[in-house]
Amino acid sequence: MTERVSAIILAGGQGTRMDHANKGLVPFNGQPLIQSVIDRIAPQVDELIISANQNISTYQSLGYPVIEDDDDNLGPLSGILSSSRCAKHALILVVPCDMPFLPTDLVKRMMKNFESQAISIIADNRLQPLVTMMRDDTTKSIATYLNSGQRSVIGWLEEIEFKTMDWRAEIASDGNSVADHMLKNSDRAFRNLNSMQDLRKESL
Repeated sequence: MTERVSAIILAGGQGTRMDHANKGLVPFNGQPLIQSVIDRIAPQVDELIISANQNISTYQSLGYPVIEDDDDNLGPLSGILSSSRCAKHALILVVPCDMPFLPTDLVKRMMKNFESQAISIIADNRLQPLVTMMRDDTTKSIATYLNSGQRSVIGWLEEIEFKTMDWRAEIASDGNSVADHMLKNSDRAFRNLNSMQDLRKESL
């Protein structure tokens, strides 16, 4: 039986490069940016949770549970910790709200390569620490890590001895024409839209 997965979409960022707008709610192709992430991730998982600290009622109107951080000054790890406590399933996928082109087979491929406590994506030769699948019991160590004064997601991942999955190598292993097409778009799949300029560039 396939293991069930809960997904957490992190929408608690400050949006400093989005003119201080709430990043997940900025318009993108006629809908809130986070909706593009939801459309890609929701069909792949059994539960979806939104981690947010502002505009709670607006996020709730999207139809999914919204969990606030225990402390919104501690960065994304605080959001992961708070939301994971509400997750129903033992396997948790974390993604940010500003990656509207995430692959529609992300969960399947990450589960296929999941062998440890956590696995993160490498795309375009860069680690994407906020695209990580982990065991729910692994998240318990976040509290200790934050209480020690540390905030880095990568630092926490290194403490739990996480594994990585290179997205291009994973796609290339399929060795067919579909894989060739996906390789051409693989770098875009994990592109963050961090600024208004990025939004304009990537809009249809």
